[in-house]
Amino acid sequence: MKGKSRAHHVAGYLTLSQVARKLEVLNPWICNRIYNGAIQVVKDGRTGLYLFPDKPATIERFRELKEGKIRNLHF
Repeated sequence: MKGKSRAHHVAGYLTLSQVARKLEVLNPWICNRIYNGAIQVVKDGRTGLYLFPDKPATIERFRELKEGKIRNLHF
C-alpha cells in the first residue's frame, strides 16, 4: 500500500527510511538511486527491506553521494 509505513528495527542495520531521516531526504531520493544503480543494495531475504550497516561510515558515504562527491555506493 502506497504511503504505508512499516516500523522495523533490525539490530546492526538501518532501514531505508532511517537513512532518509538521517540525511534529511525523502525516501524516494534513495529509492530512485537504488533503481538507477547509483546505490547497489539487495533486499534482505528475511525482512524484505533494504538494510544498510548501522555505522557512521554508512551515513558519511550517503552524504558524499548526496553532495555529489561520489557517484556510487555498494552495500
